[in-house]
Amino acid sequence: TTPITLIEAMTQALAWELEHDPSVLVLGEDVGVNGGVFRATAGLQQRFGSDRILDTPLDETTIAGLTITGGNGSPVSSTTPGNQGGDIFNGGDLTLSNDVVENGYVLGVVGGPPARGGGIFNAEGQNGKTGATLFLNNTIIQKNEAQGADGINSAFFGRPGGDAGFGAGGGIYNDSNATLIIQNGSQ
Repeated sequence: TTPITLIEAMTQALAWELEHDPSVLVLGEDVGVNGGVFRATAGLQQRFGSDRILDTPLDETTIAGLTITGGNGSPVSSTTPGNQGGDIFNGGDLTLSNDVVENGYVLGVVGGPPARGGGIFNAEGQNGKTGATLFLNNTIIQKNEAQGADGINSAFFGRPGGDAGFGAGGGIYNDSNATLIIQNGSQ
């Protein structure tokens, strides 16, 4: 096998998912025509169409009218931090309006960080700064899971670091210094 870069691996993984699951979409700033800031989506819009590879406005503070489902924020085969926010990781200011966030999943990693926020991880501020703000307006958060990996009964137990991380905040994990505002029938 020929070695490839991380960006090339990400592009190949996205292409595979898009090819094998017609429900998969890629949304983000400049991910379409320009292929993303790191070029991880280069060529995907041409291959799969602009209805599946969608450029979003540079102001990504509102997501409205979508079902966001089936995200997996677990590194599973790695102890690298990153198992937070199965469907959404919010590190800034985000408004969800008339959305459904469901079936997100994160798994605590042996020797690594715990699983937090199966559906949404609302992050703390760094270096004493204010954390993220998440505003839910008529938004449903359902059927999300943050799971600890079962200690010695886990398939992950033999990895460096010993026992597994715990799971917390299946639907939403609101970290310290983060703000969560729930209004208008959100649940």
